[in-house]
Amino acid sequence: DKQFQRTVEENAPAGQAIGLAIHGTDVDINDTLAYEITSGHLDRQGRALVTVDGVTGQLKTTSISFDFEAKSFYMVTIKVKDSKQMEGVGFVALSIIDVNEPAKILNPSLSVSSLSSGGALVGNPIVAIDPDAAQQLHFSLLSSTNATYFAINRVSGQVSVNDETVGSNKLQQYIASGVYNVHVQVQDSGVNSLQTVTAVNIRVFEDNLPPIFDGALFQFSIDENAASGT
Repeated sequence: DKQFQRTVEENAPAGQAIGLAIHGTDVDINDTLAYEITSGHLDRQGRALVTVDGVTGQLKTTSISFDFEAKSFYMVTIKVKDSKQMEGVGFVALSIIDVNEPAKILNPSLSVSSLSSGGALVGNPIVAIDPDAAQQLHFSLLSSTNATYFAINRVSGQVSVNDETVGSNKLQQYIASGVYNVHVQVQDSGVNSLQTVTAVNIRVFEDNLPPIFDGALFQFSIDENAASGT
């Protein structure tokens, strides 16, 4: 039994050759060899991640991509058979190369009162998930008219009313109630850093405030025994 070493990047496109072809040998001159994968090539759902050309022995990727984070090493068993149905077995130690992948922003639902002043929080922090371990994610708002009235914390992803634009005033002095679209970008810290941009809707709602009196204290006087309706 012979062992071969091969590597392939995760997310490699379907049909990509994985290293050099696997070659068997036969002492019989001019005999024809056929190759077949028998084990070690399936993902957890039982789908084939790699195929072998039955004539050339060339390993290739399939439409099911390798995922380094799910599994980084496979031991693939190859069977070779000659024209007389004599068989041999070889093994391919297949290592998966980690590739930087973009983070995914979980689309949130954000809302804020039109009576909010600068610095007021707008909903919960925006959450982004990166499939690569130990990545540092940084958030930003892409420049636009709507984004002028909002800010985002670079590290936490917390959106707030822009203190520089609104300050101690009320948001309603600048924009009316309604839904405002902004674009949030998250950038990872991996090699060949990647960015992901997602459109986020922010609903600015008008608070229904209770009525109030013009003054805090009122004084009245009335004669005793005054007629009804006085």
